[in-house]
Amino acid sequence: MRILHVVSHLGTGGMERVLFTLLREQQQLGVEIQLCVLGTENAFPERLEGLGRVDFLGYDGSLKDVRGMWRTIGKLRQKIREYQPDVVHAHLWPTARLVASAMAGMAPQLLVHIHDTRDWLAGTGWRDRMLRQMTRRAFHIRQPRFVAVSQACRAYTQEHLPWLRGEIPVVPNAFDARDFETADAASDSAGRAAGRPLIVGSAGRLSEEKGHEFLIRAVALLRDRGVDVELRIAGSGGLGSRYEQIISELELGDRVELVGKVADMQAFYQGLDVYCQPSTGGEGMPIVILEAMAMNLPIVSTDIAGAPEVVEDGEHGLLVPPSNPPALAAAIERLHADSAMRTRLAANARRRALHDFTGRRMAERIVAIYQSMFSQSGASEASVPGERNAVGCE
Repeated sequence: MRILHVVSHLGTGGMERVLFTLLREQQQLGVEIQLCVLGTENAFPERLEGLGRVDFLGYDGSLKDVRGMWRTIGKLRQKIREYQPDVVHAHLWPTARLVASAMAGMAPQLLVHIHDTRDWLAGTGWRDRMLRQMTRRAFHIRQPRFVAVSQACRAYTQEHLPWLRGEIPVVPNAFDARDFETADAASDSAGRAAGRPLIVGSAGRLSEEKGHEFLIRAVALLRDRGVDVELRIAGSGGLGSRYEQIISELELGDRVELVGKVADMQAFYQGLDVYCQPSTGGEGMPIVILEAMAMNLPIVSTDIAGAPEVVEDGEHGLLVPPSNPPALAAAIERLHADSAMRTRLAANARRRALHDFTGRRMAERIVAIYQSMFSQSGASEASVPGERNAVGCE
């Protein structure tokens, strides 16, 4: 089985970590893989070792760069002709639109991996409507099959792209258990030294949908109540300066740290007592939640997208409404006050992560989808009625 994975970029996000886990596990299962990156960004050069040929096409994804878009489509067609894969596996919507357009009249099957719940699928603005129309036209050129990372992700997509027909299977995200074999799980915070603050951590892009501002404001509420908590936020992005200003205005400089990009996430998790995911939208199934669970951490998360499919409230962590600093503060305060609850939630979270969300299980289920695509070739597949000759990136 020959699979060509195509992705728009290799940044520091969770999708990339899921992708590398999938690539490594598929190789272990005997699948022949190649990777094609539309852009130039590569935050994981060390992870490309052993993957064979990896092509970077140099396209930045700009809708305004029409010539660059069509050059990239031509390069993709040439790449597919050279490699002759059985399946082209496209990750993220911008990639899927270009790949579908490039595969007009070509023999390989196309699988589109739905990783998120982006605003443009539901938005009413002109750009949102344009992107939906581009997606419809591209998928009419080359009708794909789909896989989603969560039940919520599938439902969101089917609700806002109702012209998609056919079943969309769900394969949850997973972490690579081998990345955690030599890393000690986070210590049981129930035994932390008396008088030491509870260390709460969060990770992700510093962008609106990750909800870090609400978490920062929750720490201010806890401080005002006399609850001793410190917050560490790993990640980078355009809102870093804004968050620094909020931290200064709330006089939280001694309690909140923006640690920037973190190369060793295991070490980051090991320094925490609680992991918090305050996202407000855009998620599919955050890989950082799964990693934190595997590191023996209790979870506080907003109840959006795939998070409730991973974290059962009161069993593996605590779920709260999005965009709600008082709710975040209340959940963290409960864990601060109840060491037995922290210990119980952490142990349950680790067991669930190691049992249900390993990379090998994810890879086996994806390979089964590839096999079903071969057996159903020529039969009814997810199809898109519409017009031809429209592509686009975000």
